[in-house]
Amino acid sequence: MTRLGRYMLRQMAVPMVFATLGMTAVIWLTQSLDMIDLVVNRGQSAMVFAKLSILIMPFILTNVLPIAIFVAVLYGLHRMHEDSELTVMSASGLSRWGLMWPVVVFGGVATLFAFLLNLYLVPAGYRNMKDMVYEIREDLAGLLLREGEFITPADGVTVYIGSAPPGGDLHDLMVHNNRDPENPLTYLARRGAFLRTESGPRLLMENGTILHRDMENNNVALLQFESYTFDLSQFIEPRGPHSRDLSERYLGELLNPDLSRRWDRRNIERMRAEAHNRLSSPLYNLALALIPFAAVVCGVFNRRGYAGRLAVAMAAGIGVRLAGFGVQALAATNTALMPLLYAIPLVAILFCILMIGGWLPNWFGRKPLSEGEINDIMAEGA
Repeated sequence: MTRLGRYMLRQMAVPMVFATLGMTAVIWLTQSLDMIDLVVNRGQSAMVFAKLSILIMPFILTNVLPIAIFVAVLYGLHRMHEDSELTVMSASGLSRWGLMWPVVVFGGVATLFAFLLNLYLVPAGYRNMKDMVYEIREDLAGLLLREGEFITPADGVTVYIGSAPPGGDLHDLMVHNNRDPENPLTYLARRGAFLRTESGPRLLMENGTILHRDMENNNVALLQFESYTFDLSQFIEPRGPHSRDLSERYLGELLNPDLSRRWDRRNIERMRAEAHNRLSSPLYNLALALIPFAAVVCGVFNRRGYAGRLAVAMAAGIGVRLAGFGVQALAATNTALMPLLYAIPLVAILFCILMIGGWLPNWFGRKPLSEGEINDIMAEGA
C-alpha cells in the first residue's frame, strides 16, 4: 500500500478506536447490571464478574463494529476534506479508486474480524458464560455461608448461620421452611456443616430441634435430634436436557441441527435464520465504510459546505442497518426472506461502487452546471 493509503488508514483508525471504546462501554454498562446482581447476591468475587464481562464482549463488538466503522470513516474523511488533503491527493493524480482502496482495506479487515466474532468467539463466549452462570446459581455454599444474615435461597425458605469460621464448621443454624403454609417447619441446631455429595449439596445439622406448628390447632410440637441432614438440592433449578441456545451454537450446529431432539425440530427455521444472519451481518462493515466515502468524495464542491451530503450519508447508513435488523427478525419466521439478509448489504456496497465510478446519478450533491445552463442563468439575471 502507498504512503498516502497508510496515512488515510491512520486517520480512520484513531477515531475507530475511540468510537469502539465509547459505544462498547455504554452497551456494557446496560448488560452488566444483571451480572452485578447475580454476582453480589450469590457472594461471588470481583474476578468472577470480570470473567463474565470478558465473555460477553464478543457479542457487544458484533453490534458496535459496523457503527464504529461508519463513524471512523466519516470523521476521518471529513477531517481530510476540511484540511483540503483529499483535494491535494486528487490533484496529484490519485483517482477515486485510489482513494477508495484504503477504505476498502479498512472495511475488509473489519469484515474478516466480524466473521471471526460471529463464527467462533460469540458462541464460545456465550457457552462459557452460560456455564459459569449455572455454576454460580448452583453454588449454594457461596450464597448460604454468610455470617449473621438471613438468606432466602428459594421462596418460603430462610436460612441463618450465626458464624462460619475457617475449617468448615458452622454454628447457630436456623432453617425455616414455609413452602407449605399449612405445615411450616423450623430447624434449629448448635453446630453444622455444608456437605457436597454426588446427589447434591446437603446441610448437616447436629444437636438441634425441629419446631412444627399445627396451624389447625395452633399447637407447636418439638422434636429433638442429634443429627439431621437437610437436602439443599431441591433449591437448585435442574438443568434440562443438554440443549444449547441459538447464541451458544456454532455455525455447523445451526445448519445441521440434531433432528432427534424435539427442540431442534421445532426451531429449525430459527436456527437456519441465525446461521445466515451470522454469515451476512459482517458485510455491513464494508457497506457502512463505503457509504460515507461516497458521500464525501462523490459530491461536487460547494462553498457553503457539504452538511447536506453528510446528513444523507448518516440517514443512508442508519436506514441500511435498521433494514438489516428488521429482516433478521422477520426471517426467523419466514424463510422466504432469508435472501434479503445478504441482499441489503450487498446492494448497498454495489450502489456505492456504481456511484463512485460515475455509473449512477450522484445522490450526494447536484451535478455541476453546464456552460449553456450558466449562460441562461446569467441572461435571466441581466
